[in-house]
Amino acid sequence: MKTIFKYSKFLILTILLTIFSCSSDDDSNSGGINTTDFTVNFDENPTDGESIGTVQAASEQTLSFGIVSQEPAGAISIVSDTGELKVANPVLFDFETHPVITAVVSVITSGTSKNINVTINLNDLDDIEHWLSDSKEDYQNASDGDWIEISKKEYNSLANNLNKVSKVVTSDANYNRTPINGTSSSEATLANAINSSMVKDSYVFAIKYHAVSVDNSNNTKIKLSTASVTEGYSDLGYALPKHSGINEDLYFVLKGNDTQANDTGYLAFYKPSGSEIGYVNLTGNDKYVYKNGDRKNLDQSYGGRLLYQGLSTTQKQW
Repeated sequence: MKTIFKYSKFLILTILLTIFSCSSDDDSNSGGINTTDFTVNFDENPTDGESIGTVQAASEQTLSFGIVSQEPAGAISIVSDTGELKVANPVLFDFETHPVITAVVSVITSGTSKNINVTINLNDLDDIEHWLSDSKEDYQNASDGDWIEISKKEYNSLANNLNKVSKVVTSDANYNRTPINGTSSSEATLANAINSSMVKDSYVFAIKYHAVSVDNSNNTKIKLSTASVTEGYSDLGYALPKHSGINEDLYFVLKGNDTQANDTGYLAFYKPSGSEIGYVNLTGNDKYVYKNGDRKNLDQSYGGRLLYQGLSTTQKQW
């Protein structure tokens, strides 16, 4: 009987020690904090300070939150007393550059802490649409391959905010030269011949040109060649929408361009009869090539720099 009693006491003591040991281990590992890793799908191009969501943690004690690390650095912030995640740098929320943003968040009580893994998967959106303002609705209603007339402000916004943008055909410095002359009003296809190429694997997504005299033109076209500056041109998208202009710059954006120049590219400009576009005289050897009519090959030349400029990028963002 004594043996059984001693054995029972020993068994109870062992169970109590085991429970105490497990309880101590749990407290040491988690500090009494229950947490869940945070994962969310989130649109790129957010606004500064936009809420991403709130990390989940619970404890009988008061919690505070802090960011231990994040990639890319500076992308997000956290509200220390609630765990709400916010956009700290909208520029970093760019799918093409950072499709996934990650972080480690520390949840802290008075005596211990626990880490939460944060994963933000960015949704790939149309960056052109995002940076348009006055013309956004027209762009949304357009079909792929359509050119949409936009404002100078929108053109500059696209040039400044999309990734890896190049201004092709005519530099800003040459485009802004004076005095401006007008081409013949005859129907013709024209292309700048000097320093007018764009790099391999580029997409053209916007264009501007100087209208000396354009009245309700509804068949102006932008053309692309990867053969040479004088041959192999085909239409890039559909014709520009009907537009008019007198001694002013006009701006257009192309929706859904899938045509990537698989070699060095050249842009030409087709103008219908009655339209005059601007050109400036730069140096003695500067010239543009042309041929009357809607042409693939251009075998005539004239001195001067035509005033049209394209925006291109090697990174498709729409």
